[in-house]
Amino acid sequence: MKRRRALASRDAGDGVRRGVIPVALAITVSCTFWAPATGMAQYINVSGTGEVLARPTHVEIHLSAGGAAELTADANQKCCDAVRRTTDAFKQLDVKDLTIEERELSFTGSAPGRNAVRGVVIAGGGGMVARGGVDPAARAQVGMSRSLRVVLGNIQQQDEAALRVTIGTLIDTARDTGATVLQNAPSAPMSLVTFVVDDADKQLENAYEKAFDAAKSRATRLARLAGATLGPVNSISEQQTGVAYSPRSAALNLNSDGDARLMSDTLGDIPVRVTLHVSFALKARDDPDSDDEEEESK
Repeated sequence: MKRRRALASRDAGDGVRRGVIPVALAITVSCTFWAPATGMAQYINVSGTGEVLARPTHVEIHLSAGGAAELTADANQKCCDAVRRTTDAFKQLDVKDLTIEERELSFTGSAPGRNAVRGVVIAGGGGMVARGGVDPAARAQVGMSRSLRVVLGNIQQQDEAALRVTIGTLIDTARDTGATVLQNAPSAPMSLVTFVVDDADKQLENAYEKAFDAAKSRATRLARLAGATLGPVNSISEQQTGVAYSPRSAALNLNSDGDARLMSDTLGDIPVRVTLHVSFALKARDDPDSDDEEEESK
């Protein structure tokens, strides 16, 4: 028992001395041993973290086009005209892999006399200026708007300088048509564009494999220090899955089909991190069912 405690203390010190680890492989370890005299199995519990980088595949710009009027029929006509004007402008651009999608329709209203703009005559012939305030003569208006999503695909194959020009052209085109460019990046509400990895399942799978391999490698080493060999997995659980900490604002979501979707407000690789907690059985060195010999042969 004293020997096991000494080994556990030695391993804790080893973790402190090795505080600097590769960014793509961060590992935390906790070990628990049961005394053979109790008749209980012995286990070692290890947490392993795997990280991979995902490159954005397309960029999205979210727009709103519509209009307002006192009558709903007039508001509807203004909305249809605004949407048609915006979509036609983007379709006329000679940009490869560019699409525009019509999405949600929303309705808004304003109370009579609220937030109206009145013209005020300046004495001495200075003309008229606009002054905000409550105008009792103003009538309630109905607003109708359509959300639009502009998608530029295959950006991972484009030169960054050319991509900057293209994105600028898309923003200018939207503004020229009178549409509103929405600022709705996942974690940066002031960003006009969102960089996306739409199908990130492969990157997530790689991160899971790295996390498990890291946990198993560390557990094998600790088992050897404890004078035992590594047995089969007793249990495994997912502690954390998401975007690793970085200066960029990023998020991991699931789309309507359940596929992973990574989003960031900046152009660059998005770090995806998975942490797994794995419990392995410990066996005697001469146990033929142990995995230690397999690990040593690798």
